[in-house]
Amino acid sequence: MKIFISLVLALVFAIAPAESSFPKPGRLDLSKCTEVIRFYLHDQFTGSNRTSAVVLPPLNNETLFGQVAIIDDKLTKESPINSKLVGRAKGFLVLDSLSSSSFLQSMTVELEGRKGTIVFHGQNPFTESQREIAIVGGTGEFRNVQGYALTSSVGSEPGGNIAVYEAHLLRLWECFKP
Repeated sequence: MKIFISLVLALVFAIAPAESSFPKPGRLDLSKCTEVIRFYLHDQFTGSNRTSAVVLPPLNNETLFGQVAIIDDKLTKESPINSKLVGRAKGFLVLDSLSSSSFLQSMTVELEGRKGTIVFHGQNPFTESQREIAIVGGTGEFRNVQGYALTSSVGSEPGGNIAVYEAHLLRLWECFKP
């Protein structure tokens, strides 16, 4: 048994990368593994250009508990809806609280000129001035990304609302590349 343990330890140390390949404490450069993406989401729930639809009406009119909506919202560079299109947000919202105005948001963001998607998922207490939603992954160039998005409502327009999203993305594996 002692010989087996010795062989395993020898093998581990033989194939382990040299210590110099790991970043030194305090020398981790986060600028090469983080990215901030800002966009405006336009949720059009009335009118001829609707981008969201209620597919299940609420059971409680105070908090809209039980309402489910599907979205395919336009994302723009600036807050006016006619500003430069930067992508689409597709997903669903479930008003899931009996005691407050909040919804569970699950949305996939596709950005123009980028290969892949970013997945947002979490509670969105929409009456608060600023909210935070988890970024739980992605595909393509955003594969295995993690992070968070800060969002707030910035106004309304005929037929809908405008929210700004500031997505903070972390690609942890990129931090350790030499």
